[in-house]
Amino acid sequence: METHKLDFHSTFRTLCDFKPALLNQVEAGPTTTSPSLDLHTYISRVLSVTPEPSKLDHGTATKELLVWLDTYAKRISSESEQWGEDGDKERKQEMRSVNPRFVLRQWVLEEVIGKVERDADSGKRVLAKVMHVR
Repeated sequence: METHKLDFHSTFRTLCDFKPALLNQVEAGPTTTSPSLDLHTYISRVLSVTPEPSKLDHGTATKELLVWLDTYAKRISSESEQWGEDGDKERKQEMRSVNPRFVLRQWVLEEVIGKVERDADSGKRVLAKVMHVR
């Protein structure tokens, strides 16, 4: 995540949807292996959470992510006993419970503070809306 400047929060949230079975779909080509369509779509979702997509080397990032996902899949497999019958679903629910969909960003907070300082009444309404985002 750090090497490719991915947003940590969004990456962890996207990892909630990872299923180790995706790695079984890697297609072997004449000189290399390439991700299947489902895996490629998933990798694209992970890599899309960079603030500077034009600076991302997708080829290198994809290769490195595949290696990391393989390690992650082995970790999931080694912990499979703690999950029930539908391990992927239970793991996803558990991960989502600790990786919220929205995280208040500093720039949003600064805008709200500015509005409260300029006009307390309207600023409080904006603050209330921000606090209820889910």
